[in-house]
Amino acid sequence: MELYLKLFEVLFPVFFIVGIGFLLGKKNPNFDTSFITSYAGNFGTPALVIFSLTSTGVTFDIFAEYFIYALILLSSFALIGLVFLILMKKDYIRELPTFFLPNTGNMGIPICLFAYGKLGMGVAAAISSLVILLHFTANIFLAKRKFDFSIIAKSPSFYTIILTMKVFSLRDSIITSIGRVILGPIVGFFIIKFFNLSGFAAGVLLIQSSMPSAILCYLVASMYSPKKNVDNISSTIVVSTLMSLVTVPITVFIALKYFA
Repeated sequence: MELYLKLFEVLFPVFFIVGIGFLLGKKNPNFDTSFITSYAGNFGTPALVIFSLTSTGVTFDIFAEYFIYALILLSSFALIGLVFLILMKKDYIRELPTFFLPNTGNMGIPICLFAYGKLGMGVAAAISSLVILLHFTANIFLAKRKFDFSIIAKSPSFYTIILTMKVFSLRDSIITSIGRVILGPIVGFFIIKFFNLSGFAAGVLLIQSSMPSAILCYLVASMYSPKKNVDNISSTIVVSTLMSLVTVPITVFIALKYFA
């Protein structure tokens, strides 16, 4: 019960802010969100990561080591996400970030702080720093453009895998969310075992791998992607975050049991 109460403290502000946004959107569909988007993306999230890195005492060696592990982890997520989105006939360019960029910042860092204290928070920030870096590089790059593969592939059969965007459906969001919050920690566990990791830092890696899709995916998409993509991305974020209310406590329990 204590675990769920603590998770509620962490997750409630997220849903509270989402609720405010929903009410504002219903009241005024033309509400200008540009200031909020720019402030959160350019100041709020980087400030959270910088504070976490400078106030926890994590060493540079640990930071560098888990930065590399996080890179392997996110690359694995991207491959899984690509398969999911192709099979679902979704926009696998603009919607891929919802798979490989989990909410390791405003959700993952506080949960790791709860589980492992300040050192856990520092390792979580090391992982999150890579996610933030990819948000402002790879995520923006994917959100702003469609790739023209015609130069790469001349065969007509190639175009059978060029997929078009579907209208949002709850079923699609559930499927993509399962890929994010259930397969995520499974991939994280395999990486921990493959590299023979142990201790609190391994537990942090496992917890961070279980996070739902990052809210920054929506912020970036809202700035650079078409509305249909933004709707799909926001739906995946909401559904995966709801699912995480069940999956994250289980992952935290496993992490604390085997990686203390």
